[in-house]
Amino acid sequence: EANTSRASIRFTNSLGKGHCRVEGSHTAKGHHLEYAFDLQRVSQPSVVSIPFGPNRPLYTQKDLCRVAGSLRIDGEVLQATEQAAAVVDDHKGFYPYRTHYDWLSVMVGGQQCFGLNLTRNQSVDQGAYNENLVWQPGASSALPPVTFARNADDTVWTIRDAYDMVNLTFVVASQYHMALNAGLIRIDYKIAFGSLFGHVRGLDGEYYVLDGLTAI
Repeated sequence: EANTSRASIRFTNSLGKGHCRVEGSHTAKGHHLEYAFDLQRVSQPSVVSIPFGPNRPLYTQKDLCRVAGSLRIDGEVLQATEQAAAVVDDHKGFYPYRTHYDWLSVMVGGQQCFGLNLTRNQSVDQGAYNENLVWQPGASSALPPVTFARNADDTVWTIRDAYDMVNLTFVVASQYHMALNAGLIRIDYKIAFGSLFGHVRGLDGEYYVLDGLTAI
């Protein structure tokens, strides 16, 4: 639980029993946000420890969940439907002084809940240590290392591997840019929102066409 003069958040972790709850509020620039969501795990979690260098490990657990609850913005209520899904990401990293990351994720709720996580980071061995996978109801399927390539104006990305298990195009619709330069600490981070086109294949041959899905 954390509180400031403008915001509060409470995360109740019962993932040992397969569920959790997140609720909170935030006020800024004349707008008010409130939310409360109950999340139920639907897949095997992704749990990895990735070495970035000597004494530079990253630990992360990610859980794909179905979602129940609502978000209220200035009085307008947005209710989660059965298609809503979320990923809970619990991680801690002793990052290199200069850290960089490529990452893409997509998730879909409903009866055939599905999720995808792809990263290219500073792992010392991408083949042995990565967090690339497909989430399926009750299971998960590992994916090989991937590369990210961008066009000149950073509006189209291609994400591929060496075995045609991942062959995706990500078309950027918008980006949120967080930039901070505080001397010893500098942050230059973008989170992009857009649409996916292409396919992924699981280890058992499952074939997923992802055309038109919204991803981050």
